[in-house]
Formats: sequence, C-alpha cells, structure tokens
Amino acid sequence: MSEQSTTKERAEFKRDQIHAFGKDDLIARCQGSMSAIIEPCPG
Repeated sequence: MSEQSTTKERAEFKRDQIHAFGKDDLIARCQGSMSAIIEPCPG
C-alpha cells in the first residue's frame, strides 16, 4: 500500500477520479472501481 500526504482538496479530487472510473468490463468479476480512503495524517 502506498501512503502519501497532500492537501485535503487534492486528496478528495483524486478519490473522486478513482471512483468515477467505474468497473473494468474486461474483468468478469469486477464489481466497480478501486476504493480510495482519505485519512488524516497523524501528528
């Protein structure tokens, strides 16, 4: 898993891009897009 820090607005934008991609029609069992979770940085 990759962890990065950025602004909340940029993180929300990237999350929305991931969710908008949708399912992959080439993968028969695909249920939808990848998941993306925004979490606050510790400290």
